[in-house]
Amino acid sequence: MSAVRLQAAVACQQIIDTGHSIDHALDAAKKSVEPDDAGQLQAIVYGVVRHYNSLESILKPLLNKPFRNKDRDIYFLLLSAIYQLVAMRAPDHAVVNDSVNATKSLKKKWARALVNGCLREFLRAGVVPQESWINSVQEHPEWLRAMLHNSWQDKASLIMAENLIPAELTLRVNRNKTDQLEYLEQLEKNNLNATSHPFAPDAIVLDDAVPVEVLPGFSDGFASVQDAAAQMASVLLNPQVGDHVLDACAAPGGKTGHLLEITNGNVDLVSADISEKRINRVRENLTRLNLNCELIVSDLSTDPSWWDGRLFDRILLDAPCSSTGVIRRHPDILRHRNAQDIPQLIQIQLALLTQLWRLLKPEGMLLYATCSILSEENDAVIDTFIKNHNDATPMALPHPQALKTTHGYQTLPSHGLSDGFYTCGLLKS
Repeated sequence: MSAVRLQAAVACQQIIDTGHSIDHALDAAKKSVEPDDAGQLQAIVYGVVRHYNSLESILKPLLNKPFRNKDRDIYFLLLSAIYQLVAMRAPDHAVVNDSVNATKSLKKKWARALVNGCLREFLRAGVVPQESWINSVQEHPEWLRAMLHNSWQDKASLIMAENLIPAELTLRVNRNKTDQLEYLEQLEKNNLNATSHPFAPDAIVLDDAVPVEVLPGFSDGFASVQDAAAQMASVLLNPQVGDHVLDACAAPGGKTGHLLEITNGNVDLVSADISEKRINRVRENLTRLNLNCELIVSDLSTDPSWWDGRLFDRILLDAPCSSTGVIRRHPDILRHRNAQDIPQLIQIQLALLTQLWRLLKPEGMLLYATCSILSEENDAVIDTFIKNHNDATPMALPHPQALKTTHGYQTLPSHGLSDGFYTCGLLKS
């Protein structure tokens, strides 16, 4: 575990101080630990990033002065240790000894006494009850708190609390190869407890997250990892046999795969995204599922050169957004996103809507979707768009479990249920 504790501190510093994504930092850190320890490493890193401000409130009173920038690695070593003690209830002696020894690996032997002293002083004070050290409001930057209150008023506090609860692992069953009941039986045979989802027809929720390698038939395309709310986008688009369909901003390919699954491949589907790297992720998912469609690399907001002139019956636009509905899966959003991002994202969202609307047939449907829970990116974007396009009309959709907004439908992050996700169907007259 000593290597795990060292690498957790290194990864946390890369995320908080350097701006690396949590996935990028973890991928690098996992190369320096045993495969069996990767889960522990991930738990520590996610925990520290998720509760960074609350952990700082515990650590700072134990320090006589702030660390210099070049010694911030020791600061993150201490934050990681405190998280293990208060949240993971790791053995005191192991956490202290490994953290002290890690100073040698960091080539900072001078910090041995400081790390030992801080952690022992913390332990002498007594372990902090979990309910008292977690501050969900404190973890959200002030600009985000204001936007959440603007969008959701009295629901904002509950949303912020949900954002700090680790998300469930939700699967999408490939209805061409199995069904919910049959796959639940396969999971049970493999000692994996799960339940069918209450509103997404292809979704199964596992009691505990596991590596995809242990899921029965995963490599053969029997199931995919996809949140239930995101699964509903393909269901609500409801493509018909023979439709010409565009999945815009498609990576990593969950919705592309689902669209092909629910139509048994009997649609003329184009899947597009902005870079070869992103389209390769779609390609990898389709290969695992043994599915095919046309793949396009293009900036759909500005570049029409890829289009062959055939209008689409249906378009699914999962637009770039603040990702504020998936913070429980990506807690680094709390550390990296800022208020200045939102106007820029809104410009991109409107540009995509405007460009793609031209490619839609009369009587065709465009489903606008985001994993944002900010009204500025959702209803407000639709409001601006329909004011400038009198041939666009918001549609009623069969999504009774979502909250009805002015123009669309919103799920909020909810433990065991789904991420925050917005959908609005637009009919072209």
